[in-house]
Parts: sequence; C-alpha cells; structure tokens
Amino acid sequence: MDYLRVSTEEQAKGYGIAYSGKKTGAYIGRRGWEHVGTFVDEGVSGALEAHERPALRRLMEDARKAPRPFDIVVVHEGRAIGRTGRAFWKWVWELQEIGVFVAVVKRDYDNSTPEGESKMRKDADYAEDERDIIRERTQGGIQGKAEDGGYIGGKVPYGYRVVDTGRTRESRLVLDECHEDGDCERKHEADALRRGRTLFVAMRD
Repeated sequence: MDYLRVSTEEQAKGYGIAYSGKKTGAYIGRRGWEHVGTFVDEGVSGALEAHERPALRRLMEDARKAPRPFDIVVVHEGRAIGRTGRAFWKWVWELQEIGVFVAVVKRDYDNSTPEGESKMRKDADYAEDERDIIRERTQGGIQGKAEDGGYIGGKVPYGYRVVDTGRTRESRLVLDECHEDGDCERKHEADALRRGRTLFVAMRD
C-alpha cells in the first residue's frame, strides 16, 4: 500500500503525484512487498490531520478492517506524512498501535525498528522546520509588498480597483474614480461613494 500526498505549492515546484508514485512503486517492488493499492491526496496541505485529508481518511478506515488488507504504508518522503508534529505523528502512532507501519522511500527506513523510528523523528522535525521557513518567507514577501504600496491580493475594497495586475511588485490599489483625462465611460465606485455621502449628509441636514 502506498500513500501519495503533495500540496499545491509542492506541485508548482515539480513534486508531482506521478513522480512520487513511480518512486513508491519501485521501492515496493525492490522490497518484495505486494502492492495492494494507492491512496492519493493531491493538492492537500501536510498541515492537515488524517481525518481532514480525504484519501488518508479512507486509508485509516481500511487499516481497521478485519482481516487487515495491508501492514505497511509506503510514502515517498517524510513531508508526505505531515508538516506539523500533530499532523505527522497522530496517524502514524494510530497505525502503529494496530500493527501497521510506515516506510519512507527517500531515506529507506520504516518505523518498525528503533533505528527507523529515530530517522522518522528527524524527518518530522525537518518537515516542520521547512514549513516554518516557507511561512516566514511568504509572510515576509507579503509584508514587503504591502510596505511598498503593492496589492497583496484578496477581495478588492469597494471604491478601489487594481492597476498593473500581474506585474511583480507593481500591482496596487487606486481609487476607482474618473481619470484626470475625463475618462468616465463607466460608473466609478469612488464617485458613487462620494455622491452617496453627499446625499446622506444633505438628508440629515
């Protein structure tokens, strides 16, 4: 049995399901194990726990069947297991309690031995550290763009529009109003807001 998981970000970097599947399939063959099935969570974050990943949830349900259909789950690398300590260990320990172990192709180990458990702990730490680094870089990029007056994404506030969309560090929000050259071919939101405020004040007076 193999379990394949890649996040959307990992897919963008070339870590696809097909590539991982080739690695796990070849590993199962080399070890002389029977390949009884594959569970795939594509575009799913490793920070999610087992019950939040559709394929992994089904895998866990199958693992509890009697007779048990498999006794080892093969993954390509440690980060496929999880990106946080809770997401990583909870399902691994749950499987271990019922006699199912997890094997990692990239470092060639499984947690059925003390040596394998030691390697798995290192993989768990590495996966979480890597996630923290990615988050810091992402937040730093967003903050830098915001400090430069750039548009960081999300819903555009009413009364504004985005200009220079798609241009790195140049896209930004501007008031959605008539241009200096008199371009008022459509109803601009900022103008509508000003008109509404004027009418509201007049009514109160």
